[in-house]
Amino acid sequence: MTSTITLDGSSLTAAQVTALARRQARARVDPAARARMVRARETAEAVVARRRVYGHTTGVGANRTTDLPDGAADGHGMRLLRSHSGGIGPLVRSRRPGRCWRCG
Repeated sequence: MTSTITLDGSSLTAAQVTALARRQARARVDPAARARMVRARETAEAVVARRRVYGHTTGVGANRTTDLPDGAADGHGMRLLRSHSGGIGPLVRSRRPGRCWRCG
């Protein structure tokens, strides 16, 4: 039987991340944590609608003054994450070590 790890926004451990990445456990989002995520997203969307936001509607670093085209913000976050994730630490086995989850 696969165990369930509750994601509450404050108690996730490295061992639990490993278990989730290795599919030894399933994730469950705590309802209170989900409500906080929704409120945070609504706040972020309201701010972005009013003004430029570093790293969300603009590039980062040397590109911080470059505005992203309309509709590009969603993919920009993932591209930024991927561009900063390579070349650090020891080589990792090819067993698909990283995972991204979409809470739904």
